[in-house]
Amino acid sequence: MMLLGPPRWNESQRDNTLRRTSEILRGPTDWSLDLTNRCVGRCLHCFNRSTTLPRNEMEDEQILKLVDELIGIQPMGLCLCGGEPLLRLDLACQVMERLSDAGTKVNMVTTGLTLTQEVAKRLKESGINSVQVSLDGATAESHEHLRRLPGGFAGAIRALRCLADVGVETGIAFSPTRFNIGELERVVELASELGAQEVRMQPLMPMGEGLLNWPEIAPTAAQYDALIAWYRQVCLQTRPRLSWGDPVDHMIRYGQFNDEGVCHNVAISSDGYLTPSPYLPLFVGKVGRHSLSDYWHAGLARIWDLRLVRELAFRVRSVEDLGRLSPIPFLEPPILIDLIDDPPARIEHVTDLVLRLNRSVDTLATQNVMLSQ
Repeated sequence: MMLLGPPRWNESQRDNTLRRTSEILRGPTDWSLDLTNRCVGRCLHCFNRSTTLPRNEMEDEQILKLVDELIGIQPMGLCLCGGEPLLRLDLACQVMERLSDAGTKVNMVTTGLTLTQEVAKRLKESGINSVQVSLDGATAESHEHLRRLPGGFAGAIRALRCLADVGVETGIAFSPTRFNIGELERVVELASELGAQEVRMQPLMPMGEGLLNWPEIAPTAAQYDALIAWYRQVCLQTRPRLSWGDPVDHMIRYGQFNDEGVCHNVAISSDGYLTPSPYLPLFVGKVGRHSLSDYWHAGLARIWDLRLVRELAFRVRSVEDLGRLSPIPFLEPPILIDLIDDPPARIEHVTDLVLRLNRSVDTLATQNVMLSQ
């Protein structure tokens, strides 16, 4: 039996609460897993540069062993991401079966290109909870312009129909760009026709391919203003439901205000690296090097209290700030530390180096603004 006891003599009430919570929980409540970094598309906005950025992906056995560890943690949910997770369909179904049998809800994001009626049936039988299909326009021209994927629009429509036919809950992910943002209302109509329960949007992120293609794809301020004005008018009246996500919200809540305290979300890359945020250029451990439970007790539970994480998160107040981080996420080598193997002195040294690097970036940015005035 775990005896948590009163606060220790040298800890604040907040620290006591965080320690008690981390001891009660076995690990984060929600996880995302990049099943592969390979993809069928070459999207202009791909934040993690799927396919373009090579990774030494985990083998099937490694991932299934990881799933067994997750079952011991008993998370509420796991999202299968990528790349295109359906490129490892057999493995995806095994992951779903094991986790859903253990009571964890498994969701998936996909382009839909390879999702046929037979695949939809397999996902349903494997226990999938919901599938989010990317649909970035109301026409093939706009969708395939962004995704560089011939046949991608027809594939997404087919996937949504097949999933609805077998009774799988579906949603649509719509990425607003300067050339498709005016089609959102029609996309919502398509979602209703195809039986999707949700259309989810979020601001375009200047990360990875998105940063490289920013001048071509980024919506203007006026386009965003018009979108938000429309959204405010219809969001509570429309079916399917509309949701507007904020990709940096967790950095502000966890990293700057630390409202939540204990870490509730962890992302795992296709090569097995652990990060508290897929949008930070930082990994804090590796699958197979140590157990997830050991990482949890070694500091993952309170990762947002780590100075390195907080300093990086503090620099992000809006999506535009993601493109100003250094190292540049997915364009420069990330920061690699290990919560178990690295002594605190090394992590502090790395933190100081990262801070100096980002301050240099700030200085250059300020000089460029002054020169342009």
